[in-house]
Amino acid sequence: MIEWEPPRHIRGMTSSKLLFPRRFALAAFALTALTLPAVACTEAGEEEEGVDDVGDDDGDDDEGEMELWESVHSELDYDDQPDADEVERLDLAMDQLALGLDLYHYMGEGAFEGQNVVNSPVSIQTAFGMLYGATEGVTKTQMESTLHFTLGEERQHVAMNWQHLQLASREMPKLESEFANEDPVILGTANRAWINEARSEELIPDFLDLLAVHYDTGVYLADFNSNADGERIAINGWVADRTHGLVQDLIPVIPDGSSMVLVNTLYLKAPWATPFEEFATQTASFTLLDGSTRDVQMMQQYAMNGYYGEGEGYAAVGVPLRGNSLELALVLPEDLASFEAGLDAETLGGILEGMDYATIDTSMPRFELRAKASLKQALTDLGMPAAFDNGEDFTGVLTNGMGPIFDVIHEAVILTDEGGIEAAAATAIVQDEGGGGELEPEYTFVADKPFVVVVYDRPSRTPLFVGRVVDPGAGD
Repeated sequence: MIEWEPPRHIRGMTSSKLLFPRRFALAAFALTALTLPAVACTEAGEEEEGVDDVGDDDGDDDEGEMELWESVHSELDYDDQPDADEVERLDLAMDQLALGLDLYHYMGEGAFEGQNVVNSPVSIQTAFGMLYGATEGVTKTQMESTLHFTLGEERQHVAMNWQHLQLASREMPKLESEFANEDPVILGTANRAWINEARSEELIPDFLDLLAVHYDTGVYLADFNSNADGERIAINGWVADRTHGLVQDLIPVIPDGSSMVLVNTLYLKAPWATPFEEFATQTASFTLLDGSTRDVQMMQQYAMNGYYGEGEGYAAVGVPLRGNSLELALVLPEDLASFEAGLDAETLGGILEGMDYATIDTSMPRFELRAKASLKQALTDLGMPAAFDNGEDFTGVLTNGMGPIFDVIHEAVILTDEGGIEAAAATAIVQDEGGGGELEPEYTFVADKPFVVVVYDRPSRTPLFVGRVVDPGAGD
């Protein structure tokens, strides 16, 4: 059953969006009145039982935030105790690492050749997860292969929901006392769906159930027929709020008559477990890919408690964030090109898991990673062209179907300084009609040439972000 409810609180912040075409829109009401209950609509400012336009939208403490959209939800409750088993949890993490590296290589060898690269496989998988549950046929099979959905449909949703709750549990409040003063750990994800209000009567109840149970969201009504650009601006504003301004203007256009927008946002801000002291930061030389050098601000921490590993042609360090579950892992190859040639999920996963707890003299540059790209061609070339060719397999959202995906836009950002890390990601899928004590360090790690980075949750092995730094000053 579909019923109207006041807007629900949504957990946190990540960003992925899907926009669907207006295909069959003229026939929608005539056909769907027979299959779905009528969904009542009101003009802005009108009051109707069960409809509420004002309320908090997520867990961001946005008191007094004006809700811009009416919403419709399943009667089913969110599953806050998903039962993913240990094998599923580990497989999910490895699948995400594989997806992240597929895109790392594709971007790094293509539009971002010779440049910094970063993506968030967690954001991308979550965005497509909502669509995956409403897809069948060849498109679904190609999604499973290309996006590394290996668990089977129902278990895929359960495992990703488990992972979401694990990441949410990493949050920590600000600590202020006479003995310590530590900034909070903020790690938020949010999912949201917008539907063309002219097609609301076509909504399939199973899709609403999927969103409610596994993604903790409902569907919000938007005027994509006569105010598509206004809705685009509002949705982009919602994304900017959830990413604390790190992702701005994600969606460049919403075509008139679009049917649906699905959004997942991801935001992380956390201090290092032991901060780098600003007085220790020094100007140092960083060797670029072409062998030239540039001056960078090199942060330094002596006898840092963290993780360390080394192997043939590389050294790696894990710099813990507050709480010691999350960390920034840096893999420093002797030669980046030859290292990347053999870099796959098994290799990188082995490096991350093979690091041992140690004390390390650590030097790493401040850096900013930012990458925004269309993933349409990448996903097509990696194995899922059907999603972009036609929409015949997108059968589970609206009774009269939808068209193919028009574009996929992904943006990811990582910022580091002496205090900690801040990172965000957003994915848009667009469819139109067409330390302590004096310790002797065991190792020394100096990141003074290109390196691979992974923002990593060690207990769940989740790779939140995967990227490389070839020029720490590129964002200056």
